Amino acid sequence: MLREFYTENYRNLMLKKKLILEKNNFFLGICASGKTNLCQAITDITRSIYKINFFSEEPIYFYYKFVVCQNIVEYEYKRMKDGRVFQVSVRCDSLGMEYNSEEIMDSPIMFIHKVITVLKESKKEYEVQLLTDLLIEINSIKILDTPLKFDYNAFLDLSGQVIFTTRRVKNLEKYCKDIHCCYYIEKGNIEQVLTFFQKDIRDMNVLCKLLDKLAP
Repeated sequence: MLREFYTENYRNLMLKKKLILEKNNFFLGICASGKTNLCQAITDITRSIYKINFFSEEPIYFYYKFVVCQNIVEYEYKRMKDGRVFQVSVRCDSLGMEYNSEEIMDSPIMFIHKVITVLKESKKEYEVQLLTDLLIEINSIKILDTPLKFDYNAFLDLSGQVIFTTRRVKNLEKYCKDIHCCYYIEKGNIEQVLTFFQKDIRDMNVLCKLLDKLAP
C-alpha cells in the first residue's frame, strides 16, 4: 500500500509536506483546485514517456513510500523536460537494500525491473519477491477522479487502495466510516481537513459533520 507521497514542480500542486495515505482516501476540492493533477501525479510512477501529457521546464521530483509485506520500500525519481526519468532510487532499510541510478530511462517502472534482474542474478529471492510485490501494489492503486455518476457501494467494495476525489460530499456521510483519510484541495495546496475547522471553505459544515462521525 502507498503510505506516503510527495512531489515538487508538478503543475499547480504545492505540497508543504508528504501526504499520508490510507486504504480509502478522500480528497475534496472545487473545480480547478488540483484534484486531477494530484491523481495524475500519484500515478506518474506507472507512466512511460509515451503516456505523459504534461512536461515541465524544471525537473519534477516524485517520492513514494510503500508498505510491502510489512517492509517499507521508498522509491524516488525525477522526470525531465522531455518526459524521461533520471536520478532513480529504490531502498528498503529493513533489508539493507538500496539501488540508485543516474541512467536516463523512459519510465520509473523500468528501473524496478532492472533491479529485479540484478537481484535474480545474485539469487536474492526474498528481495526479488519484495519488488515483484511492489509492482503489484503500484498497479493496484485505484483512482476515482470526480465521477459524475458513481455507485458508492461499488467504491467501498473495491479491493486495494483507493484515491477518491470529488467536488461534493453530498450523499457520502452514510459511508464515512469507510473513509480512512480526508484532505481538502485549494489552488494546489493540500491539507488534511482536520486543520481547516477555523477556515471558511466550501461545504465546511458538511465536512465537520463527516469528521465528527469519523472521530473515534
